[in-house]
Amino acid sequence: MICFLTKIKIADNCGARLAQCIKLLGGALPKRALPGKLIVVVIKRVDPQKKKFKVGAISRALVVRTAAVFFRGYGVWLRFGHNAVVITNKKAAPYGKRLRGPFLKEICIRYNLLGTVTRFIV
Repeated sequence: MICFLTKIKIADNCGARLAQCIKLLGGALPKRALPGKLIVVVIKRVDPQKKKFKVGAISRALVVRTAAVFFRGYGVWLRFGHNAVVITNKKAAPYGKRLRGPFLKEICIRYNLLGTVTRFIV
């Protein structure tokens, strides 16, 4: 699960590599963010070849993987090895053209990411 001040990997090719959560969006005082939720992050590390983001830039992000357990409705639970987000704009569309790593099928369908995802978990 992603809480306040959690360091998170970036799962797309927008140029940012590491971010830190500074605000959880959605609801009154949420305590944690699970896959599919929007958060506000500050960029901590960037790729020096790409100039799209700078260190200290604030943007929104969509949580795509968490190390906490994610339950599905029919009794299956999933867990990833690390936390990861995708940097998005205000309309929840990703900045990057390619999204790396495994993604949950529910997130891909909800945010219309099926064309840009490398692989997803059924």
